[in-house]
Order: sequence, then C-alpha cells, then structure tokens
Amino acid sequence: MKSIKKIITILLALSMVFLFAACTSTGNGSSDDPEANQSSITAAESDTINSFLDQYNLNAENPVTDDDISDVTENSATITVGDTEAVITAEDDDSLTLKIRFKSLDNDESVSVIRDLIIAESPDTTYDSVSDMMDSFRSRGTSDKTYDLDGLSCRFEKDGDQYTITVK
Repeated sequence: MKSIKKIITILLALSMVFLFAACTSTGNGSSDDPEANQSSITAAESDTINSFLDQYNLNAENPVTDDDISDVTENSATITVGDTEAVITAEDDDSLTLKIRFKSLDNDESVSVIRDLIIAESPDTTYDSVSDMMDSFRSRGTSDKTYDLDGLSCRFEKDGDQYTITVK
C-alpha cells in the first residue's frame, strides 16, 4: 500500500513538472522586453532613416513595418499610418526633417503618431510637451505657427482640409 502511494506521489510530481515546463517560455523568441519583439526596419535606403524608424517602433502606439514605407529614395522615405503620412528626410549632417501630414487635430491615431515620431526624433521630449504643442496648434486654428519643442522647430500649417507639421 505504501509503495502504491509513493508511485502515485511520484507520478503526480512528474506531471506537475511537465505541466510547469509546458506553461513556461521555451526560448521561442517571445519576451516581455519590447526591444526583443521589434523587427528591424530595412526598407529605407538610408541607415539614418531605418535607425530612426527602429527608435520610433520602440515605444510607438502604432508601430510601422517595411510594408508601411513607400516613396523610398536615397535620402527620404514616406510612412503611412492610418490617415497620417510622414515624409522623413535624412539631411547631409545626418539630422532628420519630418513632414507630417494629417486631416484632423482631434484624431487620436494621428496625434499619437505625431507624438511618437517627435519623441523618436528627440527622446527627451515628453508626452506632455507634445500635448501642449498640439493644444497650442488647436487654439491657433488655421494660422501658421512655429513651436520650439525641446530644441526641435515644429512648424504647423493648414492647407485646405489637411494639416502639416514640419519638424527640424
């Protein structure tokens, strides 16, 4: 009788070990580390632009893939996320110029893409400072306005039914 209890106990312990092993990570590449889950952008011809897009994807609410990139030239590329389009240009000094076009100042997806692009360009910029800038643009309506955002010059323009923010 004691040996049957021992065998049952051992079998139960082994089944728990196998169950635990099946429920834990098996090294298949998934991870809680966001950087481990990001694929590298390679569609742009410019390493500066590819690196920028990798930086954007680290914390972006709406990450981009190579499929979201179009109009690629030696020093520029266009990304499209929903109704937001951004032309990214690598300058001779390896700085970037972002020309972000969108249709509404109140579209949450557009605002998050704008915010994430600006923060990727200047990682010390906070969500609050980008929100303050967007509030400033909303209050000005259709007027052209330039906003200094943590060393970045952000120029806001309205052209017909479309807005543009140029970030340098």
